[in-house]
Amino acid sequence: MEKIFEKEKPDAVCHLAARAGVRFSVQHPEVSIRDNVHATAMILQLAAKYKVKNFVYASSSSVYGGCTTIPFREEDAEKQIALSPYAATKKTCNFSFFFSFFFFLVIHSFFFFVFHHFYFFSCSFFHSFILFCISTK
Repeated sequence: MEKIFEKEKPDAVCHLAARAGVRFSVQHPEVSIRDNVHATAMILQLAAKYKVKNFVYASSSSVYGGCTTIPFREEDAEKQIALSPYAATKKTCNFSFFFSFFFFLVIHSFFFFVFHHFYFFSCSFFHSFILFCISTK
């Protein structure tokens, strides 16, 4: 991964990878921790080292736990106990804001709710939306 950062010197990183799945995380919590927490920390360290300006990452609606307040607000997630290892790993990834404070990395966090449609990832809307979020306009 470091070779990619060194060669490309990106201005922005869009980190959407994760080991998703509540059931899987209950059966294999160590894999969820490795793939979600450790991988995110590694990418954030590289982003800080190579002075990336913008960092976009995917969180999850699972961080809201048993919240019953509708609509959800970001501060609601802070009050909730993670109900699965998966939710705990995604909640832990909120440590990314430490990098914002110490390394002046602009962090954009998206809390995705359940959706099952390949088109969402392949369409130009998602790409355009991310570009809009990291633009300096």
